[in-house]
Amino acid sequence: MNGERAVAWVDGAPGERTEAFADAESRFQRRDFTVERIAFGDLADDVAAGRPDCLVVDADSCPDPVAAIQTIRETDPAVAVVALAREGDESLAHRAVAAGAAEYVPSIADEALVDAVERAIDRGERARERYRQSETDQIGEFASVVGHDLRNPLYAVRHRIEMARRTGDDGHLDDALAALDRTDELLSDLIARTGSDPSADDTEYVSLAAVARSAWEHVATGESTLFVRDDRPVAADRGRLTQLLENLFVNAVEHGIGDENGGVEVSVGVDGDGCLSVEDDGCGIPAEEREAVFESGYSTAVDGTGYGLVSVRRIARAHGWTVEVTEGADGGARFEFHGVAVGDS
Repeated sequence: MNGERAVAWVDGAPGERTEAFADAESRFQRRDFTVERIAFGDLADDVAAGRPDCLVVDADSCPDPVAAIQTIRETDPAVAVVALAREGDESLAHRAVAAGAAEYVPSIADEALVDAVERAIDRGERARERYRQSETDQIGEFASVVGHDLRNPLYAVRHRIEMARRTGDDGHLDDALAALDRTDELLSDLIARTGSDPSADDTEYVSLAAVARSAWEHVATGESTLFVRDDRPVAADRGRLTQLLENLFVNAVEHGIGDENGGVEVSVGVDGDGCLSVEDDGCGIPAEEREAVFESGYSTAVDGTGYGLVSVRRIARAHGWTVEVTEGADGGARFEFHGVAVGDS
């Protein structure tokens, strides 16, 4: 490794230059490390103030080496930690590693400690890179899902404006304005939820029929029709349930093969066992593809994004529901959500 790296030596009395520290310091310096000492009592403040590449906890000098490792981990979970004890205490070795030390080294001689520190730093850097990549992937998927969900009402705006132009009916413009209001609601909800817990805490009993009809108005459905089988209330976050249904309606309209009039019939309802279902009479989803439809980027449409059903599964999980795809009564797709609390009509 090139460049100077920093090691913090944690012991009980940094004012005393011990033989162990002097020996370790010379070995570290020959391998392009700088070494500073941190007292056990000042550990949390010193770790928070400046991040070394690795901390070495000298178990022979530190009053409570396991507590020191735990303090380091609580202050900075990503920094590398190595425990050193020349007595070779096997019990201490297990406790040190369990507390968060990358390695336990029983000897300071023969470069063993410096080698262990370099391995710990390398592993820590790889772990941080994997974490950063994971965060980047999650952000990218989140942005794609949000973009997909915002397109639904925007497509509805375009559809309503085109209908107003063709028919001269200004009522379509009112529907377009309602779709723009829905876009504003989605953006506000996104801002409110950014950085918050993904669970759906803002739940109440809502009319499934009212939410379903509202969601239907927010998307471009063409000649397709909606049938609500019953009006029993369900416990859900109204905004997120609307978002879930919008995505399922778009999926049914875009992927189902309609009748001679060019549309599909979509039905929504709840069963007595806490199962909310959305079903269409389109072409359905082959059994071997039903699990894959929830994967990011999966789509059978030429211009599909593959993120609509990702959003559906996320919203279901946020409510504590499970979701599965089956075949509907007329051979179309049927999405079932289990674990839904259902109220009385």
